[in-house]
Amino acid sequence: MPSHSHRQTLGVILLAAGASSRMGKPKMLLPWGHTSVLGHLIAQWQKMAAEQIVVVTAANDQLIEKELDRLGFPDQSRILNPSPELGMFSSIQCAAGWPNWKPDLTHWVIALGDQPHLREETLRALLTLSTTHPEAICQLSRQGRPRHPVLLPAHAFLRLQNSKHHNLKDFLRDLPLQFAFAESEDAGLDVDIDHPSDYEKALHLRLLIPIMVLMAALTGFSATNQPPQNPTAAGPASNQVTQLITLRGKVVCLPEEMHRLYEAALPTAHEHIYGFRTEEGNYYTLLRTKFSEALFADPRFREKLLLLRGRIFPDTHIFEPTIIRSIRNGVVHDLYYYCDVCDIEAVAPGPCECCQGPTELIEKALSP
Repeated sequence: MPSHSHRQTLGVILLAAGASSRMGKPKMLLPWGHTSVLGHLIAQWQKMAAEQIVVVTAANDQLIEKELDRLGFPDQSRILNPSPELGMFSSIQCAAGWPNWKPDLTHWVIALGDQPHLREETLRALLTLSTTHPEAICQLSRQGRPRHPVLLPAHAFLRLQNSKHHNLKDFLRDLPLQFAFAESEDAGLDVDIDHPSDYEKALHLRLLIPIMVLMAALTGFSATNQPPQNPTAAGPASNQVTQLITLRGKVVCLPEEMHRLYEAALPTAHEHIYGFRTEEGNYYTLLRTKFSEALFADPRFREKLLLLRGRIFPDTHIFEPTIIRSIRNGVVHDLYYYCDVCDIEAVAPGPCECCQGPTELIEKALSP
């Protein structure tokens, strides 16, 4: 049984040595509220009563150093990575081998530098999970998939420095230690700020979450699995809230469906306009976004029974999928693209954003 009386003292490692090449500018210096992304992350973990916070930066990164100076972050809490081009794990190992950790620390959080949009209650949930499982490696999960940050007890953290693994994922996989996971509803766990569009999405989450929480408290608003029966009766679209729904069915060519059902006259070389047909026979027009691109670009998706989660816009049957799952033999599967060279997952098909090599479509069964 996990101990509930174990007093924990927390060290936090903020990873800030990345080159931000896909963003085109240092993402740690992007504006966030009244400060920068870096300033927000430091303040956020200070609120979590961390005993010691360090920032790992690339050696000679003068812009990050200047920002840390502006924030009043002490020099003695900065760790320089001389070889940041070796990847995130090299920064983690630099931190693990740093000699200036306080001797009374019992646990360490490894926090990505590009997740300022995580809610405070999400971070507190991770700390609570560790309090009830003090000997375990703790992570929150989304749809059964572990997410960052990662919280390690001392006996796991001390193994990092001399690890021969190439990334944190492999290191954790091979540890003969207990793991503890807790499912979270924070959609921000699925978002890393790698591109300008990711930054916009993170800003949207930052603004949207308090509004949704307030609406739920004041009006009892909740997500539903059914589309509105009479959307025009709800009033002007500007006064309505987009509705979260889950749809089960298949991607279809809408002109071909209308030809099949109603004998619509189609030219021989007609344009494919893809939509979604539910098992109940309802049709939706799919909005093409980064998160739904696979439905349009990868023909394999059109062969699968799918479970889509997203929002429908007021007064329309336009559907914006944000989560795509498949169903095989009654089991729900996650769908994503994976580069095994860079250990990077993506929601859209195409070459790896890091090495430009090929990616593989993964269909992974989710735990029931």
